[in-house]
Amino acid sequence: MTTEKSSAESPLPVKIIDISGPISVHLPEEYIGVRQHAPPDHAMRSMTETGVWNLVQFCKDDMDGRLSFASRLIQNPKGFLDNPSAQVLGTTNLKKTMQTGSMKEQRWSFRASSQKSDVLKSIYKYLKDIPGAKTISDALYYIADELFTNAIYNAPFADSEYSLDRSSLVYIDPNYSAEIIVSYNSKNLFIGCLDHFGSFNCEEFIKRTAQNFKITADALSKTGVGGAGIGMLRVIELSPDIIVVVEKNKRTIVGCSFPLGTSGRKIRETPKNFYIQSFEILENEFIRLRVETRGARLLVRCKGTIDDSVPLKELNLKDVTELAFDMRFVREISGHTFKSFFDSLREIKKIKKINFDHVPRGLEDQFAQIRDTDPKLFDIRSFCLLGRCPSCQSQQEILKTPNGEILLGTLRCSLCGNPISEASA
Repeated sequence: MTTEKSSAESPLPVKIIDISGPISVHLPEEYIGVRQHAPPDHAMRSMTETGVWNLVQFCKDDMDGRLSFASRLIQNPKGFLDNPSAQVLGTTNLKKTMQTGSMKEQRWSFRASSQKSDVLKSIYKYLKDIPGAKTISDALYYIADELFTNAIYNAPFADSEYSLDRSSLVYIDPNYSAEIIVSYNSKNLFIGCLDHFGSFNCEEFIKRTAQNFKITADALSKTGVGGAGIGMLRVIELSPDIIVVVEKNKRTIVGCSFPLGTSGRKIRETPKNFYIQSFEILENEFIRLRVETRGARLLVRCKGTIDDSVPLKELNLKDVTELAFDMRFVREISGHTFKSFFDSLREIKKIKKINFDHVPRGLEDQFAQIRDTDPKLFDIRSFCLLGRCPSCQSQQEILKTPNGEILLGTLRCSLCGNPISEASA
């Protein structure tokens, strides 16, 4: 993976944290976890316990590139779904790089189980002509097989407990046709599958994989469909970088990235890196909500103007007991709307705690007043300050707690991916 500047959906400094042990952070969705040579089940157990779903392991080969990709993915998962090859291979202009031949991409569309043989034969033939892919062609063929199977037999069914016999003939509506994508440049190759159902359950996948990574009879009986079956365990074993991005009820990409010119054995021995994002977009002409769930906690990133049209009723609050609102991109809250917005939150049943993070400067007093009306329910955890990236000079946001403590930590610039030092805050 190549480090390159990328314009994010919204600037979002991304922090790095060691997740080899317990951590205490407000918004794990903003963090890249790091570990040292952790086996896959230990790595994914850390992801389950911390809620940090992007994990980069220490290595000599392109760790900065991996951190930069994870940073871009956290900032803009929708951008990855729109253009996965450009995001993984590190280019801002896919059309231009393909025209110059510095990067190539091929896609295979399918909608029926009967197409499997022809699609896989075509992919295998294409892989044979990619420089440096010979040593991993068998692994790539297996992964393509697994991705095809999941897209046909798993993706159309949201119920992860539903099992469909793999010998069944399946036909998908043409409007929901899936695609296998293979792209590469001189250094790396990406293979992934795009489906238009968005049914992949990331949290369940992480938990199952952490519990059942060893391929045993017991694992075979416990792992099921929904993208978390025994085939995905084998995919993880074969791949150095595993990518899963889900826009709920709309689309999913499951894929892997490989270095070219490297032996399959060396790749299998490489510590595994995981990049997992699951989100939902709710929006109207005034406000855009990006929603992410971790267990019983639901994070709502707000962008725009908060008024009476905020689609709170569209939030899926099943099993949710805690809400967190990321307010950094809120442009305006009117006095009348401010009170009615909080009144609406109070009416939500089963919610025990509502936290506000990254509250914009200028709104501190208003939020403090609301918090004081019900301190057991409402809490303000951080306010926004401004800093500057010393590398690209872009303006970046630093956080401050209500008692004045600056939450700097280890930040990555939202544009260039380089560290932001304390001196630049």
